[in-house]
Amino acid sequence: MDQLDSGVLDDDTTLVTLTAGGNDQDAFSNAFTECAGLVSDCSGPGFLAKYEGVIDGDIVPDTGRTIHMINERAPNARILLVSYPVIVSTQTVCPGSPTTGLNESRDLATLAEYLNDAESDMVGGLSLEHPTGGIAIVSPLAAFAGHAACDSDPWINAVVVGPNGDGDFHKGDPESRLCAPAWVPAIGPCLSRESFHPTREGSTTYEHVVEQWLTSIGYTGG
Repeated sequence: MDQLDSGVLDDDTTLVTLTAGGNDQDAFSNAFTECAGLVSDCSGPGFLAKYEGVIDGDIVPDTGRTIHMINERAPNARILLVSYPVIVSTQTVCPGSPTTGLNESRDLATLAEYLNDAESDMVGGLSLEHPTGGIAIVSPLAAFAGHAACDSDPWINAVVVGPNGDGDFHKGDPESRLCAPAWVPAIGPCLSRESFHPTREGSTTYEHVVEQWLTSIGYTGG
């Protein structure tokens, strides 16, 4: 069931936090796939223009509509959108990724920063429309600086071969784009959904980013 329609949001809700947008239109996964392709090169203005168009035309409007619906269902809640960090190191090429150079990694970082800015502008507009709703955004960019996947102290996973955790694909599950086709066993098993998602340290850092914002507004849970 859609979380918006699950009944957890009502007049008694005081806080809603969310991170949204990266999976819309498969934007992040498609961008990563394009950068890692053997014959594709994602560096350059054409790549950035394409995905910036997806951010402006689909991701940000969809996220804005989601926040608007949360505000309608939970009119007394503080709503906090937590945006995205830079996922892959812009200083070190990931081992085993000869097709993704630093220029491509920096373009991926530019997209993350662009999404942060675009979502921030969108939230600013929503705050004017719903001045009593307490709609805000925080960015984890600074908190994750130097801790992207493949940095010396990563708080984001690089490629993780699964199954490795809850939600991963296991033997007998239907095939997915995250799994090698059954007829190509040499490629290996499915990729874990933990790939390019925060490690334990990264999840804790997200927690601290939210806690700092709650402290700054004096939120005590009531």
